[in-house]
Order: sequence, then C-alpha cells, then structure tokens
Amino acid sequence: MMIEVHSSDLSARCPASAGYRRAGLINVAVPMAMFRGLSAGRAIEIMLEESTTVDGVPDACTRAVRESDVKVQEEGRFHNLDLKKVCSELIETLAFFPERAETAYRDYDLIGQEIPIRWIVGFLEREDETHTVEFASHLDALYRHKETGQLKIVDWKWTKDSPNWHYSQMNLQMRSYMAAMQRGEFMMNGFYVDMVDYFGERLSVEAELFWIPGLMPYKRRTTVTVDGVEQVFHKGDHRPITKILHYAQNSRVDQIEKQIMLRAEWIRTGYYPEIPTPDGCMACPAQQEVGYCTVAQDLGGE
Repeated sequence: MMIEVHSSDLSARCPASAGYRRAGLINVAVPMAMFRGLSAGRAIEIMLEESTTVDGVPDACTRAVRESDVKVQEEGRFHNLDLKKVCSELIETLAFFPERAETAYRDYDLIGQEIPIRWIVGFLEREDETHTVEFASHLDALYRHKETGQLKIVDWKWTKDSPNWHYSQMNLQMRSYMAAMQRGEFMMNGFYVDMVDYFGERLSVEAELFWIPGLMPYKRRTTVTVDGVEQVFHKGDHRPITKILHYAQNSRVDQIEKQIMLRAEWIRTGYYPEIPTPDGCMACPAQQEVGYCTVAQDLGGE
C-alpha cells in the first residue's frame, strides 16, 4: 500500500487540519489569501513562459485571475471575492516582477515550472502489511546556474508578513524539495527522471522562498539591516533583494526522512496531533463541516 505525503502535510500548522482535508472535510468557500496566492502563482508562470515585460503584466494578471476562478469552480468550491480588486492588487505588485526577477535570476536558466516531483522515502511495516511512503509534490520553478550548474528551487510565496530567517531556514517543505531532488525523481517532458538521467551528473541543490509582496517599494522611510549593516531606504525605494529571497537550510536527508515518516504514520493511523491556534481553528474545515474538532475520530486511517 502506498502512503503519499504531500507538501501540505508538512506545512500545516495543525496536523489535525491536514487530516480533515485528507478526509474530505474541506471548507468549500475559498478565502482571499488562497485565491490571491493561486492567481499570483499562475500570473508569474505566464510571465516566465512568455518572457513578459512590464507592459504585459496587466494581461498576465487578468488571465491568471480568470483561470483561477475557473479552476476553483471546477473543484466544486466557491468564493464571494471582487475579482477586479484581486486583479488590481496583483497588477500593482507584479508590475515589479519582470525587473526584479531578471536581477535575481540573470545567472540562471529556467528549467521548468509546476514540475511534479516524487521520492520514495521509506517503508512502514505493521503486522503483515508494508506501506511504501512517498513524498509527492510540485515545484513552482526550477532554475540552473549557467556556470556552476547548481540547481535552485523557487517557491512563490504571498504572505502578509515576510518570512523570517528562522522560518525560512527550517521550512520543512523547502528542505523536503531539496531532498527529493537529490534522492527522488522529477517529471520532464512527461516522464519521471532523476538528476543524473536528466543532467548527466549529480548537482548541488538550494531552495528559496520568493516573497511576492516584497516586490512593492517601501511606503515610508525605513531602516533595515542588510548583510549586517543598517541602511536607510526612502519612500519609493525598492527593497533589497535579500528581503525578497529567503533561503532554506540544506539539512541532512535523514532528518527530513524522519519528519516525513512521522506524518506517514499519522496518515496510516488516522490520528493527528492537535495544535490549536485562534486563527487556525476559525478557518479549519472541522469548524466549517462538523462544528467542532473531532480529531479523535477515525479520519481514514487503519
């Protein structure tokens, strides 16, 4: 039997909420943050595919919002969002993407976007049954350095606050992506291949979160620390690129394997730890579908 662990299982603040999602107890109402993030990711995908300049950003954003709206409906979900407002916010922010992305990735070639990735992490042996544990996800974007050949995994992230150093360094999702590139397979041209199959050699891998709201210039005079030195930025100044790109730590693979296998055990048993938070519990599918948290109930495990 195969147990698939997805990136959402690794990033959920409350593991129990991931269990409810797996059990189909999802809130069919799509919140603003989710829809905006979905649309922004698709807009960036379009811009990179078509080498869009700043003049083409409005069209890319409009198409992305339209496609995201269709996707949400196809999934049987709904929203009550003002799509024109969403589109305007995307255009305002992503207008700076072509220039800043060119600066960030001028030394890299884009290998692909929305790349499926998989990695057989290990096996759970219980009584007479063996469960194969696979990590399966998608990479937002994969780049390769033109000179060194180093691979760079990029995840487009739209959050209210900038990812801090500790969160970025210890981000299990990004660390798992790096491990999967090193130990697993990724899909190119419709086929799964490993690193050596595709590149002819084993390359080093790094991963970073690209904080999309960081594209917006400062709105007031701000003092920030850049490479250990305090600098003053004025209204209208661009943020330093280091405030947009946030790197993850390239951890030992065995540490990541243990984290993934732990979640596979939760999936197998159907019992997930509860970590309640005020905001998280309010948005949790258990709150929407059953009225309260019933994590002790069977959520699809053995």
